[in-house]
Amino acid sequence: NLQSEITLQFAEQHQILTKKEQRVLADIQEKEKTILNTMEKNLGEIEGNLKSIQQDLLTLQQHIDQKDSVVFLKEAAGRKQRICDEPKPLSVVDEALPIEKFLCPVSFNPAFKEIYDGFKQVSITLDMETAHPWLDVSEDRKRVRWTRTRRSLPDTGKRFT
Repeated sequence: NLQSEITLQFAEQHQILTKKEQRVLADIQEKEKTILNTMEKNLGEIEGNLKSIQQDLLTLQQHIDQKDSVVFLKEAAGRKQRICDEPKPLSVVDEALPIEKFLCPVSFNPAFKEIYDGFKQVSITLDMETAHPWLDVSEDRKRVRWTRTRRSLPDTGKRFT
């Protein structure tokens, strides 16, 4: 029965798409976990750097309070010491979720590639006598192409117009 066959084919395609959806969602969740772990690690480092800088500032403030400001500045200039000699990046996350990997045009979407791969290939033989005047059937009668000009063909009674 044709209706049963069509229903079965759509059910198979639905199953392929459902599996693909589950894989893509799992990939997204895994990538999100990776990014979140990186963010938490980087945030911890930033918090550690901030605490270290706060401690250094507290120490400097104590030195300022213990000495005359001018004496402190002369001593500090003589030491030429900085709180942080090398700049540290303050980025919470180094990467972002690659949305383009998950949202792509239909023609490049892996789920649809699976659908196309699932179609059964059949061998065809086209009938030149029934071809539309705007269509050109190849010599081997396996391919057809749209022509930009209407061909003048004999009326065989079989031709689609």
